[in-house]
Amino acid sequence: MLSVLDRAIAGVNGEVGEPQLNVYDNHLTKSQLAKAIGRSSRTLDNWHRDRIGPPRIKFGGTILYNLDSFRQWLAAQELPHGVRAKPPRLRPPQQQKRPRGRPRKQPPTAAAE
Repeated sequence: MLSVLDRAIAGVNGEVGEPQLNVYDNHLTKSQLAKAIGRSSRTLDNWHRDRIGPPRIKFGGTILYNLDSFRQWLAAQELPHGVRAKPPRLRPPQQQKRPRGRPRKQPPTAAAE
């Protein structure tokens, strides 16, 4: 029985629709992986920038993802039950709000005359 990821990979590897040229066996391009996991290629770029995404190879101008490395990365993302993916955001203490609108002129004081 094929997993969801295997079926998605089969779809982007050309078994469904037009065939995709892939330089290496067991590798996907950025657009193929993005389609397989249901994310945009921009999300993969953001993950790479933030150093939280799957490992990748840049060959010439083409970005490739090794499927075995991707599966290992995906397995490492699993969290135990009850653990939050993101810790709760700590909010800074409330600052005094500035009045809205244009500041009003202060009436002249008696000491200034």
